[in-house]
Amino acid sequence: MARSWALELVLVGAVPLSVVRTLREDLHRLLHHSVSIVPRRLDPSPAFNPARRQYDALALLDLLQPPPAEEPLLYLGITDVDIFLPVFTYLFGLASASGGAGIVSMYRLLPENNGSRPDPQLLRLRLAKEALHELGHLFGLTHCPVPWCVMASSRNAEEVDLKDAWFCPTCAKQLGVIPVPRDLVMELLS
Repeated sequence: MARSWALELVLVGAVPLSVVRTLREDLHRLLHHSVSIVPRRLDPSPAFNPARRQYDALALLDLLQPPPAEEPLLYLGITDVDIFLPVFTYLFGLASASGGAGIVSMYRLLPENNGSRPDPQLLRLRLAKEALHELGHLFGLTHCPVPWCVMASSRNAEEVDLKDAWFCPTCAKQLGVIPVPRDLVMELLS
């Protein structure tokens, strides 16, 4: 991530602006890059699949593809809708294989959608981890075998909770960022 780039967060659906503002602040603190919020919302309805009663993540990515820019610009959609790929029951997020755009769904990250009480701080941590995970994919990282690395694959929200909100030394080196101690990352997110 040492190269020049900027990130724009895009609200997709009815995701609360306050949640995305907090995510913007968290990502800026962690990444030390420009992070802004696009001043418009995208309507996810063209990606709705009535048979699955979910939203096609690839169709949402198509809506998010950035226009060509002088400075590399990344778009990360943040949505409240439940997303899927045909081969997966659901996803927390997806990054475009060609780069440029990713999407993170808070739907299954919400503690109340998993039978727990609402917990805004837990949602904040989960959303930051999944946003970093998808950004890692946009920069070419694959899933990491280190279970606490933010690039580890997660099958459920509880596995997201077990990951740190940063990259392991190997992934950090590939990205060109310094490994950050867990307590410092948690301090930045508090």
